[in-house]
Parts: sequence; C-alpha cells; structure tokens
Amino acid sequence: MSSLDDLRSILGDPLALDPDSDSIWSEIEADLSATVPDDARDFLNAYGGLMIEGFLAIHHPGALLDVHQDFGPQIIRNRRIPDPLLPSPGGMLIWGNTVDADQLFLVQRSGGWRVAAWCRQWVEWYETELSLPAWISHALSPEQNVQWLPEWEFPLSVEEL
Repeated sequence: MSSLDDLRSILGDPLALDPDSDSIWSEIEADLSATVPDDARDFLNAYGGLMIEGFLAIHHPGALLDVHQDFGPQIIRNRRIPDPLLPSPGGMLIWGNTVDADQLFLVQRSGGWRVAAWCRQWVEWYETELSLPAWISHALSPEQNVQWLPEWEFPLSVEEL
C-alpha cells in the first residue's frame, strides 16, 4: 500500500492543493539543483503541512527551503549524518521531523530516492529502501517496526500545522 489513494485510508482526504504548487516546486528544484521525484512531490502536495499524532510533522512544500536554511547548519556539523544537504551533489532533502527532533530526509541512491532519518535520541542514522509514500504507508501501519516511532492508536489523529 503506497499510492495516495491508499494513504487516504490512513491520513484522510488530502489537503487542498496549493494553487502555486508548480511555481513552489520550480523554486525548490532551482534552489536545490535537484529534481524531486514525482511520488514525493505528489505526497508532499497532498499531505505536506500535517502533524500526525502530535509526533510526526510533514513539511509543506512551501516551507522546504526555509527548513533547509534553518536546520542545514546543524546537519552539516553532525559528522554522523553521512550525506550533505542539497544543493550539494548527492545531497538530501529534509521533508519532515518528529517532536523528538529526529530529521527525516529523502536521500539519493542508485535505486532512486529513499527515506532516511537522523534519530537524535538514538544517536543513529536510519535508512530504508522505501520511497516516501511507501515509507509513510509502512511507518503508519499497525505492523510498522521502526523502533523510534511510537505504537500508533487508530484512527490516527491528524492536524494541519
């Protein structure tokens, strides 16, 4: 389960599409010198700007550049984070965070863009082989096995940020 239609059963109806989404993504991709994968763009357009269970924040596309500017210096200084941020070649895109200050990324790998995280309280790097929509589907399922995520109560509480 990883399409936006499948995610609707977990997160509810997508938020209204920002009428400026095309220009927002053009600015993001120009500033970061990268093309964000369509499935990640579609997911962030649909569910960016949500807080799930008061724990997991998904950044709105319009906030991504500010997030990179605000958190970039801290991430660059952390030697345990293996990749640079965009616009560095092979850089990562920050797309979310948790209330525990874990940072959620899309990382570029040979098989495509995958979800990774800096788990601050665990002091470890977490990386998956999953795309953003596939990871969200897994992470928010009753069967999730991500040790730094809570055991969810269903239905999930979802609020706009």
